[in-house]
Amino acid sequence: QTPASNRKALLQLNHFGKFDMEHYLSDYMDMNEFVGDVIHYQPRYMSNPDQFSCVDDEQQLLCQLPYQNVYAEKNEIKRALIGLVDILFAFVFDHLTNCGEVSVESPWNVCKISSQLSWLHTPNTLKECLLLNF
Repeated sequence: QTPASNRKALLQLNHFGKFDMEHYLSDYMDMNEFVGDVIHYQPRYMSNPDQFSCVDDEQQLLCQLPYQNVYAEKNEIKRALIGLVDILFAFVFDHLTNCGEVSVESPWNVCKISSQLSWLHTPNTLKECLLLNF
């Protein structure tokens, strides 16, 4: 078991210690078919935003969800929102790299990219969140 106080240091060591500039840049130098498809992919909600809307049944279902009061301090709300950004970034990355297709590896990709899911570490700031996700 790893104490929570050590997770951030281990995460940063793992994340930044394995970074290889040549590997990162090779994706931009070798424009193979896969990379070109990913770069030029445009999600359907961006190409035609009018088609991306809820139907009446979906709106009714959302309205029927029970309202929950959540009592949290301001810093807890901030960390929860930053954690949400962390998970959303991982989801969007998977969505764009798979050109909108969900694959059997999608859950693994999201869990591996998100520091909150892979290291049980919620970033304290938005800057830290973005640094850990790039």
